[in-house]
Amino acid sequence: MNLTSVTHGIHPEIYESMIYRVYTELAAHESIGSAQKPINCIIFDIRKYYDWAINYEKAIILATEDKPYPYFQIKLSDLSTELKKALDELLDARGLELVLKQAVLRIYHDIQNAYNEVFPEADARSKQFIINLHKKMATTLKVKFVS
Repeated sequence: MNLTSVTHGIHPEIYESMIYRVYTELAAHESIGSAQKPINCIIFDIRKYYDWAINYEKAIILATEDKPYPYFQIKLSDLSTELKKALDELLDARGLELVLKQAVLRIYHDIQNAYNEVFPEADARSKQFIINLHKKMATTLKVKFVS
């Protein structure tokens, strides 16, 4: 398979750069009022999208046929004007979806690594549960922009 077909005709380095830019902007975004809710922020201080990712994990675990997987929502206002313009100019709808999904999956990768560092004594079964959950998210994650 040609790597350019996976990246929808965009040079793979540009595609990777777009994923990295979205990821870094999301990763750096702080929650408003997060000082009052430290439970989910033990590892990630007050990072908004890490907190949302942990809550999204709970929604994935509780999803059923009657209550399907929700969308992971990214606020347009949380991305810089420059990045929004670049995303709009370089990507079609499918390419944008893939970039957003990969950026959010990198946040989950950070969470998994942090759990392993903070809870090194966790048993193999617990660690495998987290790994399986993140694998499931890689196939079921749906991401969209909201105002």
